Amino acid sequence: MTYEAHLLLKRVVVSPGEEWTFPGEGWRVLSVHSGDGYCLEPDPKLLESGSVLVLSPSGRSVVRASQLAALEFSCFRFQPDRLTGLLTPGERHYLELEQTQRTLAFQFISASAPLAKRLAGIIAESQAGSSLTHRSAILQWISQAIGMNEVIPASQAGKASRSRERFLQRLGQMTENDLIACTVEALAEECRCSTRHLNRLFQQSFRVSLSARQTELRMLKAAHLLRETHLKIGQVAQECGYRHIGLFNSTFKRRWNHTPTEWRRANLPVEIVS
Repeated sequence: MTYEAHLLLKRVVVSPGEEWTFPGEGWRVLSVHSGDGYCLEPDPKLLESGSVLVLSPSGRSVVRASQLAALEFSCFRFQPDRLTGLLTPGERHYLELEQTQRTLAFQFISASAPLAKRLAGIIAESQAGSSLTHRSAILQWISQAIGMNEVIPASQAGKASRSRERFLQRLGQMTENDLIACTVEALAEECRCSTRHLNRLFQQSFRVSLSARQTELRMLKAAHLLRETHLKIGQVAQECGYRHIGLFNSTFKRRWNHTPTEWRRANLPVEIVS
């Protein structure tokens, strides 16, 4: 089966003695309802009712049901690329860091842990698992599970200048859509520093230039709109801040190795197929 849903609970049953691997990309979460089984990698763990498994984009694990009974669980995926209008630049940076994905590659949460109990409650209250209330609850849960509630750019460690403090505070208040629409001059004025110093602060905090990050966010937003909406290519370009469709097309192809039309055709949403 192919699993491409985002923040959408899906129920899975693995027959006795059978194995199951979490397909797809992004952060993946599994919560056991009934039966017994094991996650075999990287270290064998017993899966029992209420226990939770969290995998980062780089994490891998195989689930095996016991020989005596089927293993039943709910699972969902969290894809930050589909939240370009909701995340802050600092949150995006945290999720993309190799250190984050390596450290959180495999998390096993026992059934007795508060986080596991909370997720079990969210699942129990969810019928189809697709309402805004339940998706919001799932997003809040995953943000806590992977530490997004405590995200602070690395550059904030130690003493910081007043301009750096203003910069970090302002970035913490902005969504990525705000950053896309903001000019370096406007942001520098808000932080009461020169554009040169603003660019230096951004590079130090996020390991990439402001202009490069804005371009990347525009491309992520464009990919999201092409996959999730029926907007025409010209409308997508305008939504992403491009006045000239030729520049949008060339930038998109350089980033995704396909034209917008080709990318949309190859990345239509896929639902569970069993």
